[in-house]
Amino acid sequence: MRMKKYQAPSMNEALAAIRAEMGPNAVILHSSEIRKGPLGLLSPTVVEVVAAIDDGRPRPSDADESARGETRTRAAPRDRPREPERPRREVTAVSVSNLPGSSDPGRARRTDGSDRDDVGALREMQRNVRELRGALSQLVQDAQWPGMRKLAPPLADLYKRLVDQEVESELAQSLVTTIDGELSLQATGDRAIVLETLGKHLRRMLRTSGPLKASHGEPVVLFLVGPTGVGKTTTIAKLAANLGVERSRVALVTCDTFRVAAVPQLKTYADILRVPLAVAYTPNELTNFVGDFLDRDFIIVDTPGRGQRNRDQLEELRRFVLAVPSRRAFLTVAAGARYRDMLDVARCFGVIPFDGLLMTKIDETTTYGPILNLVHHTGKPITFLTNGQNVPRDIVQATSSALADLIVDSAYRGIGEAPAPQLAGAR
Repeated sequence: MRMKKYQAPSMNEALAAIRAEMGPNAVILHSSEIRKGPLGLLSPTVVEVVAAIDDGRPRPSDADESARGETRTRAAPRDRPREPERPRREVTAVSVSNLPGSSDPGRARRTDGSDRDDVGALREMQRNVRELRGALSQLVQDAQWPGMRKLAPPLADLYKRLVDQEVESELAQSLVTTIDGELSLQATGDRAIVLETLGKHLRRMLRTSGPLKASHGEPVVLFLVGPTGVGKTTTIAKLAANLGVERSRVALVTCDTFRVAAVPQLKTYADILRVPLAVAYTPNELTNFVGDFLDRDFIIVDTPGRGQRNRDQLEELRRFVLAVPSRRAFLTVAAGARYRDMLDVARCFGVIPFDGLLMTKIDETTTYGPILNLVHHTGKPITFLTNGQNVPRDIVQATSSALADLIVDSAYRGIGEAPAPQLAGAR
């Protein structure tokens, strides 16, 4: 048997090359998609097919093979132990002539019934796989919460959807159990009533800080702290612009002297908004600048992004924040980050006394359960939400109702069925 490996942009082209060289009697031993090129994962995929054809050399007859076997048996020493028979490895091969696009119409007609059987078997296999996945999912959920089977169907469905939204299993259980105990048996079977009750409890759990208010006699100093890449600088520009619309007097200070473009970026925003900007290289300079801006209602401080595992950087950031005794600090977190990373950020940034959570990039995720988890674990309220890159429009004061609606709506729609969230009150 002669074997050869073929590579082509598509399966049809590979089969055409095999038929042209080996004929319609060739068989496919293996096929796969590979990336070929210097760019690695960015390289285009090609189809790789291993085909074989009988090279025509006569095979030994069964009688000859049997005779040779007997001869070998007689020649073997009597005291030599007989080796156990090795299992044969079977390779499933597919004839090229049976594949779509075969050049032999007669053969295609003869195998038409067989093809229909294959399609039916494939569909049956797919159905079995779906059922198996469903059964495994049910086993996992039963292991997490055995009591779920006792719930009315809408409540059991609610639990599954909350977990799919990455609400922690224990928190989802607590919510569903509370709703189950609060509603009558008849009411638990009504999805509309269940969702209304869920929204009520979510609004109670999702604490928010309310609007920013100026303090008479001294400026309110706001710090935005958090890891790199969460959008702190852009969010500061949005905050400053919206406070300016409300006729508040604003000043900007940046401590981010590490990122090359940080100061020019914030200076551009400051020039557009016509607000003063100062650059503080040390905690003492920051304290002095706050004293220079005592005539302002708000001073918003931009800080460098810090990796939550870098203790030295966090300690340096902590010194800047503590340099201003009267201040409010908001931990800025991207809503699309993995929940484990969110929790790790909140835990590590806990060395800096932050007063609230500011969630950015709400429009870049369809999973909002981690927001509920984060509020539950930190005990801190949500202050603002950003839902786009447009300055100053894409920021909104967080409300419990808007957050609850995000979680409920996303839990009861398919991925991709709804546009990016348009939060009530966005300006």
